[in-house]
This record gives sequence, structure tokens and C-alpha cells, in this order.
Amino acid sequence: MESEKKDIKKIKKTFKITISVLLLIAVAACILSFHSVPSIKVIPSSLNFKDGENEKLITVSNSFKKKGVFGIFNFGIFDFGKKSSTFRIETGEGSSWFLVYPTSGVISEEPETINIRIDRTKLSIGSHKGAINIKSNGGDKTITLLAERGEDAITINNPSANTALEIGSEVTISWNASMGIFDFVNIYLLSNGCVVENIADYYQFRNDDVSPGEFKWQLTKDLLPGGQEYTIKVEDAQNSELSDEVSPVAIEYQFDKIVFKNIYRAHQTPSNVQYIFSLRDQYNHAIIINPQELDLNSLKIWENGKEIDYSESRAFLSSQDDFQLQVMLVLDFSSSMKKNHHGVETMIVGVKSLIDSLKETHQIGAIEFHRPDAEPSILQSFVTSKNVAKDAITNFASEEIYSDFSNCWDAVYMGLEQYPSKHNPRVFRSLLFLSDGFDNGSVVTPEDIIELALIRNIHVYNIGVGEVHEENVLKDISSQTGGTYVHAKDICVLLERFQNIIRDLGGAI
Repeated sequence: MESEKKDIKKIKKTFKITISVLLLIAVAACILSFHSVPSIKVIPSSLNFKDGENEKLITVSNSFKKKGVFGIFNFGIFDFGKKSSTFRIETGEGSSWFLVYPTSGVISEEPETINIRIDRTKLSIGSHKGAINIKSNGGDKTITLLAERGEDAITINNPSANTALEIGSEVTISWNASMGIFDFVNIYLLSNGCVVENIADYYQFRNDDVSPGEFKWQLTKDLLPGGQEYTIKVEDAQNSELSDEVSPVAIEYQFDKIVFKNIYRAHQTPSNVQYIFSLRDQYNHAIIINPQELDLNSLKIWENGKEIDYSESRAFLSSQDDFQLQVMLVLDFSSSMKKNHHGVETMIVGVKSLIDSLKETHQIGAIEFHRPDAEPSILQSFVTSKNVAKDAITNFASEEIYSDFSNCWDAVYMGLEQYPSKHNPRVFRSLLFLSDGFDNGSVVTPEDIIELALIRNIHVYNIGVGEVHEENVLKDISSQTGGTYVHAKDICVLLERFQNIIRDLGGAI
């Protein structure tokens, strides 16, 4: 019995010790164990959307912290596992200009990517600030959004100023447009502030708010070469005030051929033969050559099908500068010209520009016509004074003129009659006729004009304005008399066409 009591007592003692050891182990385990508690981390902490930037990303990840079971004695030996964090995103008021995706989620060990996209079309012009609030069991974070919407604008990238474009080539016109710009644009070629070609009408260059614009432009032969002051303009098809221009742009071309025109024998003796001629390109426009660039070694002369002996015969080549120039202007003041917007005013500006381009020794005269029941009149006979000629035209234009229909052929014929019947081979004779070609009162016919012009060696240059009634007739007169014909499809293009005539007169001999 006594031994049994001893055994029971021993067992109780051992049990107490075991319990105590287990309690010590449990306490130690609690003290030495921890949880990995999440604390969210956001990169970057703010977003600044610069021009052209509409979308950005932020990364949300867990930055774990060790925490004991009871929040104390965190010695970090036994890890009881990592906790995930859940989050949701709040944007609040004033957030209509940006979108966030996703707006909620769970973050464990792998980070979560959140997309933020802004819509500048919903912003007014100026600087804007917004915020994204991330709420989670791992803490809260606020991300600041900054965005700016500038003035809506179109910016041409290509071509640049001082670019030379070649007729027949394809030119890429490219531009950037802010998102407030309409997706359709108009593209123009300007000269003297006037549209000379509609390059593209209502052209859709994008289907979104950010894409740049591009248009392939084929330069046609209808463009007049040699111009140095062209402007390319791209404008919003809904708001013409939103546009951009690039200037100056030159229009050039390569010679396909050189043609001798207006050849006639000016003088001939047994020992001296003189010919006068013009050099024209494939568009029948004058080829201007600097006299200093003329190479007499390249001049070849044949007589009776055989090249001459240059050691026995000498050749001399003179440029137009060595000749006298006479220009008779025939100006249309009829009602059809006045119906064109600022038609007469633009004609006078062009005429003055032509007169100013002449040299001091050149002679200028002017004829006017304005109604069929009144004969054309001489505003100014040939004179070398530019101011006298310009004043005569200006004074007549400033008077009250009753304009009606036209007797244009009679006026041209009168202009031809101002030249003496005997021709001086050192003088180049030209007549510039500006009109829409409408005639309902002339006695003279176009055939009469051609006949007299050829007899008196007068070259007729015609500018057809607006809706030309007798364009083929005007072309034929110029072609047969050695002049050129150009068409100003509207009065606004007239100044450019005058510049072309000035060029052709300068290279006429």
C-alpha cells in the first residue's frame, strides 16, 4: 500500500513537471513566433501627365512587417504565415476626367498593377489636379494626379520653311494636332494670301484624339513654277481659326525640254546675220539664264547643214538685258470684272507690280475698255516713267465709271495699233491683255488680232480671269503670237499670275 502511494505521488509530480514544461514551451513558442502583417506600398506616389501622355500605371505591393501573436515580444523565429491585403479605390468628386482599373482587389506576395487613363477632352484649358485614394487593411495611400490642357493647336512638321517642292513629285504633309482639333482638316496652297489650290477638302486624318496627321500631295503641272513665296496651310475643318502655316515654300521643276520660240531674223548683211529668239520650257514659260553663265564654247552654229568654222566666223550671244522692251497693257474695267470680288482693285495692284518690275529704259502704255457703246481709250501712250503710267491707271480707276458688257477685241486691236508699223529689231514688243474674254460689242475679231500682231512682231500675253468665256481663243492668240496664256481661276490668284507674266517678259529674248 505504501509503495502504491509512493508511485501515485511520483506520477503526480511527474505530471506537474510535464505540464509546467509544456506551458513553458507554449509560452516560448508564443513569444518567439510572428505573423507577416502587410503594409501596402505604392509606386509612384504621384502622376504628372505631360503633353501627349494619356495613360500611366501605378504598382501596389505588400511590404510585410513582423508582428507577434499578441503584438509583443516579436523575436522572429517561428513564422505563422503571411497575410494578404485587400484594397478598394475611391476617387470622389471631380474625377470625371480620369478612369481607374481595377478599382478593387487582393494583394498577396505579387504586386498589383493599376491603370489610370485621363480624358483631356473633359478638361478645360489650364492646369488640373485630382486624387486616387487607396483603402486597404494594410494602410491607406493617396495618389495625386496632375494634368494640363493647353490651347488647341495644329503644328505642321513637314515641309518646313524655305523648302523647295518639285512639280510632279509627291510631298508628304504631316502635322500634330491637339485632341481638341476636329478629326477632319482642310489643306491649302496659298500665294499672296490667296488660295491657289485646294490640296485637300474635309480630309479625315485620324479616328482618335492623339494620332498625328499625314497627307500625300501630288504636285500637278497646273501649278506655276518659279514661285518663291507660297504658303501651305492646314486648318480645322470646323474652326478655321485653328490652323498652322509654313512659309515660304518654293515651287520648282526640272526641265524636260528646252524649246526655241519666237525666232525671227532681225538683221542680215553679207557678213552679219542676226536672229532673235526665246527659250521656253515644257510649260511654255521663259527660261531665265544669267548672262554671266552663258558659255559661248557650247554655242553651235550650222549653215546649210554644216557646222561653221569658228576660227573664221565669230558668234556673239546677247541676253534680254541688251534689248529694249515695250509693254502695252489692255485692262478690263467691264461689269464682269467688277463682279469678281475686288477684281478691279486686284488687277491694279498686279499691274503696278508689273510696272515696278520693268527697267528704267523700258516703255509702258495702257488701254482701257469698260462698255460696248464706248470706244476703248488710251490711258497712257508709251512712256518710260513708271510713276506717270501708274498714276494714269490709278486716276482712271478712281473715277465713277459706268461699266457694262465688253468690247475686248477692239481694245486689244487698239493696243496693237500703238506700235509703229516698222519694227526695230532691238525692241521686244509685247501686249498684256487681262480679261475674262467676254465680248459682245467688238467689230474686230481674234483672227484680226493675230494677223496684226504677226505683221508688227508683237507678242500677246493673256491672263484669263475667273470663268473665262473664250479661253481657247485666248490660248490660240498667245500661242500664235509667241506669248503665253495663264488662267487665274479666281481673282484672288491674279497676283500670282502677274508674277508669272513678269517672269516670262523678263526672259522673252
